[in-house]
Amino acid sequence: MVDLGTASTLLVAIATMAVASVSYASVRQNRRQVNMLVRQTMLLKTQQDPIPLIKAFSFDKNTLKITLENAGNGPASSLAIGSSFVLARHAFFADSRGERPLSSSEFEDASKEKKQVFMRYELEVQRNLQDEGKKVFPTPVACQLINEERDTTLLLPHETCTYSLDLKFGLGPKSGDPTSFPPFDPLVGLLKENGITCFTVDFDLIGKNMAEDPIQRQRIGMFVVDLAKHKNLEEAFAEKTRPYFMPLDSMEVARTIPLSVEMYLQSKSMVNYPRYFEEGKTW
Repeated sequence: MVDLGTASTLLVAIATMAVASVSYASVRQNRRQVNMLVRQTMLLKTQQDPIPLIKAFSFDKNTLKITLENAGNGPASSLAIGSSFVLARHAFFADSRGERPLSSSEFEDASKEKKQVFMRYELEVQRNLQDEGKKVFPTPVACQLINEERDTTLLLPHETCTYSLDLKFGLGPKSGDPTSFPPFDPLVGLLKENGITCFTVDFDLIGKNMAEDPIQRQRIGMFVVDLAKHKNLEEAFAEKTRPYFMPLDSMEVARTIPLSVEMYLQSKSMVNYPRYFEEGKTW
């Protein structure tokens, strides 16, 4: 015979397992419902988000000219150009593959012997600058786009607007907010004082919806400014020379690197923003 204490313990254990099983099933069901609600909310939100499309992009000396169309159903509360720069240097090589840069003595010998030498731009990400005795680093900044005619930062649904922007760049400590915002010419003067011969500029379009949530940023492009050849951004932009080390955007990755099926199913889809500028030319 089973005593009453043992029977009671067994009943309690069975009841506990039953409750736990029901609770686990309830948690899973609640999680599915929450995930479904989140997805539905995200879909509704994206239907009301702005979709800024770049229709034209050019420079007038150091002034950016950009035309944007909001193809979405919601207004963009603020749009801006993210501008940044990276210090670079000339690197010389004995062959086009460029496996090892030439030393200064090897370069001089090649020049004396009139050998063909290959040059490319390489980034110096870790190098700092000296500005009035202070150590500063390049820092990305957001330069806001303002509709001067309506005196607003809003870009309404299905509205097209052309902006003119005198670009500025950021300098500051290695970590933290920028402390100065020099335009192109003062920046070039500082770079020359520091012995810099070339650098890259990088621009993208950033913005927010009416809930002040960031919308997907669009890479505009990155190109080299060679201080021996280019007097302004317009001249550098005309050549569109890429640095040797170039981070790929999502479209460039899609063109060159196929994904595994598992990675494709798990990753977020990219937005197919157009990348054409100036009579169909691409970066």
